[in-house]
Amino acid sequence: MNTSLQRKLLFFFGTTHIHWNAIAVLVVDRLSVSRSRTVGFYTSDPI
Repeated sequence: MNTSLQRKLLFFFGTTHIHWNAIAVLVVDRLSVSRSRTVGFYTSDPI
């Protein structure tokens, strides 16, 4: 019973950790894309 509960908790925390890692990667990716788009917009400005 106890080991089963521990295994379930470990699995839950493991999957949540992976889940949050994926979210962080997506957020960073989106931020870097928007930043490069902004930089490209300013550098392509003729002024």
